Amino acid sequence: MKHGIRIILLGAVLLLPASLRAGPAGFDTGPAVPPVILDTQAPLTCTVTYVIEDASTGDLFAQRIRVPPQDADQAVDHRLPCPPEVLPRLSNFARDVCTTRVLDRNACVFADMSRDFATRPDITNTAAETARCRSDTAKELGVACWMNGATAVCNVGCGESEAAAIDAARRRCEEKHQRSCPSTAVLAVTDQRLTSPDAPAGQPAKP
Repeated sequence: MKHGIRIILLGAVLLLPASLRAGPAGFDTGPAVPPVILDTQAPLTCTVTYVIEDASTGDLFAQRIRVPPQDADQAVDHRLPCPPEVLPRLSNFARDVCTTRVLDRNACVFADMSRDFATRPDITNTAAETARCRSDTAKELGVACWMNGATAVCNVGCGESEAAAIDAARRRCEEKHQRSCPSTAVLAVTDQRLTSPDAPAGQPAKP
């Protein structure tokens, strides 16, 4: 957490192909989900991480959604692709991290906001497709915000490092809202960690 905002990460959702076709189902999204330690030869599974805000309180929630690979998927730079046909269907799953925890489901909005959000804070002034980062294109997700009373007006940026993700988020926020966005936070897109050939069994590789 940096400069006054924090992202609440409550867990990871595993979506099976049947779930994507059939619609919402029940998932365990409880806290204390440990990192998944992978074999050095296993590429990272597609993970899409969204940031959702409870606009009534300014709380930010992160939802990691892991999409199992198809047999034909080929890894690039040790990362499996995120299937483009699946991405538009993930936003409803992502909002569940907020809607299941608040009194007013309508207060749960995507944390990438248009300039109109400051005067009309509803979901129509937010964008799902830019409130997320994908593990096949970025390692870190950054959020930059300015505070409008109790509500955080935010935008999201993706990058290969924490600094790059925060810079991308702050640049997007300041360009869109034409003002300083001093409040920032960052988290890893995926909770998976590769093991190192030199590390003891069960230990993640050094960054």
